[in-house]
Amino acid sequence: MALSHTAFIRGFNSIYQQAPRVPTPDKADFRAPLPHPELLSITESFQDALHAHFVSEPAAIAALARHSTSERPIDILGIAHLATRKQISLGLVFNALPVFYLNMNHAEFEGGVWDGIFPSFKGTGRALLTRGIPMWHTRRWRFASCTPDGRLK
Repeated sequence: MALSHTAFIRGFNSIYQQAPRVPTPDKADFRAPLPHPELLSITESFQDALHAHFVSEPAAIAALARHSTSERPIDILGIAHLATRKQISLGLVFNALPVFYLNMNHAEFEGGVWDGIFPSFKGTGRALLTRGIPMWHTRRWRFASCTPDGRLK
């Protein structure tokens, strides 16, 4: 949970911190032409809701433990995996997942304990999301906060 939240926060902060500082020749790559005040206004419009979600979700998931028994265990990772599979679409694959992976510091976060475990895509799937798909808009993806192998830039 912390790793996925950190990826979203890194992506959000990457936009917020870089938008006003991007040199003129690179602005089209960074914003896909929204002016930076408009881009920041959009991010600010949902930052409170995003923060509230990040604060409340861990406690809500932890509270599920009260309902998990040895006879009927609750498999949170299994539920998350199933929910993700139900939402797979071309838009998710070409837009959202690369953003998620290219802002995820899985190789170093918490000493790298999650590297190779989470996110669950491995091998060819991970390479496609972090290296293949970003080749179409390589100049845009350079603004991500992490390298394709999950290290901070």
